Amino acid sequence: MIVAFNVTGLYLVLVGPSGAPEIWPAFIDVPPDWTVSLGASSRAACVEHIDTWYGGVPEEPAAVAA
Repeated sequence: MIVAFNVTGLYLVLVGPSGAPEIWPAFIDVPPDWTVSLGASSRAACVEHIDTWYGGVPEEPAAVAA
């Protein structure tokens, strides 16, 4: 598993083809077939967005095909 450390940076909320939201480092390109649900924001704002609009943060990140 590759972990991109972005402790003080900005994140996006993406929605994958399955409809599941993910928190994504803003400096990494958005994968094909994924859409941006929330633009560059703090991680806390992303978590709040997911809690509000999707009912909570997923426990396991979705696998993204390269």
